[in-house]
Amino acid sequence: MFEFVIPARNESQRIGTVIADLRDTHGADARIVVADNASDDGTAETAKVAGADEVVHVGRVGKGFAATAAMKSCTGEFVMLCDADINGLDRMSVADLLAEVRHRGLPLGRLDLQRSPHDAPVTTLTASPLLHLLGVHGTREPLGGLMALDRDFVLDLHLPGDWGFDVALTLAALDRAGEVPERPAPHVTHRRRHLGTYRQMAEQVSAAVLRHHHLLPWDHGNCTRCPT
Repeated sequence: MFEFVIPARNESQRIGTVIADLRDTHGADARIVVADNASDDGTAETAKVAGADEVVHVGRVGKGFAATAAMKSCTGEFVMLCDADINGLDRMSVADLLAEVRHRGLPLGRLDLQRSPHDAPVTTLTASPLLHLLGVHGTREPLGGLMALDRDFVLDLHLPGDWGFDVALTLAALDRAGEVPERPAPHVTHRRRHLGTYRQMAEQVSAAVLRHHHLLPWDHGNCTRCPT
């Protein structure tokens, strides 16, 4: 059984295709949990019609809040975290990554889309240079959203609820295991976002990195485990 977690905010135009692709490649072996992150475009309804096994409604806006809420509804030791705007995710890539993480006892493994710098502006211009300056190595794709995860590892952490979630999770996994395996998946594609979204993402990613290194105080209001 493969458990897929898909955080989604206003993705009604894409979520159905993602779910259909997962069903085509994994069939009855897939359990798909969609986290509808305060959408106002019918994302939840579209996900249900497309065949999601469960739709979790998450009122606090942010990828971290959505992802962790959906993981609480899962039952397996490991889950596959997916973006809601991807195409081309194949069964073998998922199976191999999950098997490696499980066999080696790692908290996190990632599929590397091998994007060009133009297709990954926040990674290229913000995350990678900042991590390099702080002496963090061992990851080419610190923000990649296709991850095989040890569910308990994630739920035990205090993580940013916003776009800083992915990089904070990467840093925590590096602290725990010393590595994050990244396996190439150049056939997987995703959409480009509006420039304004990238600016907000860059700010939140930077804050997450600086907080991990104790260069900014922790934001309890933007924490996946702190009480609201």
